[in-house]
Amino acid sequence: AFYFVWFWLLGLTYFALDDARARAAALPHEQRSWLGRALLRWEIQQPLAEQPRRPDVPRRRTVLVVLRNQLLGTWPSLPLVTWLLAGRGVTIHDPIPTSTTIVAQLLGIVLILEVAFYTVHRVLHGKALFRRIHRVHHEWRKPTGVATHYVHYVEHLCGNLLPVFLGPLLLGVHPIVFGLWAGIAVFNAIHTHGGYAIPGLVYAHDHDFHHY
Repeated sequence: AFYFVWFWLLGLTYFALDDARARAAALPHEQRSWLGRALLRWEIQQPLAEQPRRPDVPRRRTVLVVLRNQLLGTWPSLPLVTWLLAGRGVTIHDPIPTSTTIVAQLLGIVLILEVAFYTVHRVLHGKALFRRIHRVHHEWRKPTGVATHYVHYVEHLCGNLLPVFLGPLLLGVHPIVFGLWAGIAVFNAIHTHGGYAIPGLVYAHDHDFHHY
């Protein structure tokens, strides 16, 4: 429930930001709200807007694909991860780790994620797998937050979920740490697909350019 609510709270927020940016772009500068002016200034692909590109994927189709991946991929996998952690003797009844342990475990999880995600993503960009699987994700040339899970079902399992779950499973972290990591991972994924260089948040230019 936490994952689902957190994902769509952030995803729908970026939909709303996209709508506000579009409204601002249609108005003369003096009639734009402060938010509209800020979004146009933070929009990453703004200098490239005149370049020809494919139209964005319709929102309805995006939402349906994401819901399919969540309902048939993410939710069934969470009890499996819980069962695997319990097999290592980790339960919600264990004492909550110290702040130092939590930070150290999160750093370890991030390191494992980076290696696993890069490896899978590199393989998916091979000619055969790109054409059959990863091409779906790249239908978004100028992605929005929800597009982080707009992927082929196989990619959702191997490219999204496996790298995120691998660190907590290998390190045997407390469920509280796992939940905290899930929240961080979802925010990072949605923002890096959000299309805005909002000051103080995760650097999103490289991945946005990757889609462009």
